Amino acid sequence: MPRSSMGPALSTEEELASSCRPSRHEPQAGGLVPKLLGHLLFCYTCVMSTLLCPLLALVIRPVAPLLPRPIRGASLFRLVALLWHWSLGIQPLPPLDDAGGVTYLCNHRSMADCYVDIWQCDATVVIRQLAAAVSLLGTVAGMVSGRLLIINRGKTNRTQLAAMSAKHPRLLLYPEGTRRPQATTPAPLRPGGLKNAYEAGHPVRIVMTAGKVRLSCYLVITPCASS
Repeated sequence: MPRSSMGPALSTEEELASSCRPSRHEPQAGGLVPKLLGHLLFCYTCVMSTLLCPLLALVIRPVAPLLPRPIRGASLFRLVALLWHWSLGIQPLPPLDDAGGVTYLCNHRSMADCYVDIWQCDATVVIRQLAAAVSLLGTVAGMVSGRLLIINRGKTNRTQLAAMSAKHPRLLLYPEGTRRPQATTPAPLRPGGLKNAYEAGHPVRIVMTAGKVRLSCYLVITPCASS
């Protein structure tokens, strides 16, 4: 079976950074009290987004056919991601127009950048148990939509992942294994998901999105590094 690799989804850094940057004012680094307030704001935002986004998405679902493309036909999981964009004033990136089975390899720059990738890639996301526990109802929305595979890092092997993802031809992976907000170069990649894509004959698309590190900078009052 032929294997192929699709070209990376790249644009100019200025375009992608501006797309993923909240339109509101970015906070600057400060003392201990501002940092504590920033972390409290982050926790509050996480709780409110996980509580409200799935509920709002359920309200939007009946009228989704009346909404502009590409919202029509979007899963509950993608609607949650879209509402999360709107809540932070972020312009969603154009969805990737790929047909059939595709494995997406995305960079991981902040604690919330998965929502950017969920909307853009329209694929089932592979996440570890800790990330699923933090997301709470956002995780429920992903599971209800059938768009979430939860693994136990260090215990779920490549064969088990292949069996779990067999019914999910469009798969989103973070091959670095963890978020790297201050990194200037990629970490050594975890090759399991890539090997599975090769053996299944699925094309692979690399998605490197600039500006995602600023999402955590906005929420957690820390200095913003270049992405």
